[in-house]
Amino acid sequence: VGDFSLTRIVEWQTYHTWGIVVQPVGFMLFLISMFAECNRNPFDVAEGESELVAGFHTEFASSKFMLFMTAEYLHVMLASVLIATLYLGGYSLAPCPIPYPFGANGVEWIVLDTAFIQAHLGQIGGIFLFIGGVVLLFLSHLVSVHKRAYSALAVSDKAERVREFSLFSGLFMFLAFLSVAGGAFAFAAGGPAPLPGVIYEAKPVYPLWVSLVTAVIQLHVVLGKTLAVAWLFIWVRWTLPRFRYDQIMALGWKVMLNIALVNLLVTALIAKLVK
Repeated sequence: VGDFSLTRIVEWQTYHTWGIVVQPVGFMLFLISMFAECNRNPFDVAEGESELVAGFHTEFASSKFMLFMTAEYLHVMLASVLIATLYLGGYSLAPCPIPYPFGANGVEWIVLDTAFIQAHLGQIGGIFLFIGGVVLLFLSHLVSVHKRAYSALAVSDKAERVREFSLFSGLFMFLAFLSVAGGAFAFAAGGPAPLPGVIYEAKPVYPLWVSLVTAVIQLHVVLGKTLAVAWLFIWVRWTLPRFRYDQIMALGWKVMLNIALVNLLVTALIAKLVK
């Protein structure tokens, strides 16, 4: 990209392509390094595993133990945000410009940047609201499944828990209906009108609420990518066993460091040739 600014990095990915496409080797190195930095499996090296129950935090209780666990998952969320920003385009909606075959001069390439979102806020907002409605319907289905499973149990609080499950299932269903209805209304309303006669850097200027709604949409895009990467962290912890200490050292010094140096050299050569 040629810049250390995260905003410039995201803008470059918006107008070209995501970092995972141009730097797949760098993505894999960064992802593995983040697993190690967050002390997640397979890099969760235990201290005296045969003698200790859990490790260095065994004797901590209550709030201090909670702080240890919270810090680990804050590491995971921060690493997920960095991966989403550096390699998954940040708040950009598409991994590359999209071809539009019905342009004035034939096929045109459309960049889904902030200006495009503002100009087509109704359609894009409607799509996001529809996706939110589908997610809420899925949550309602999950609650219903748990309600049926709890109804079959012989427990003393079955009536209270069934009413609680019914309340949350109905609430999610109602919110899903509102989300889908709002999405249909927004899609039919179309894009907002810019301020008449106001132009900034050859682009129309929209009211303040348009910028706020656009920022909310872009924030949800980043959060969605972050949660997807965080799910990957958890999935790997369920799947892979931990390495031995000598295996970690061999992977870092004999494999990853060499790949990183070669990748750096190749990237510098390609960047020089392209410029």
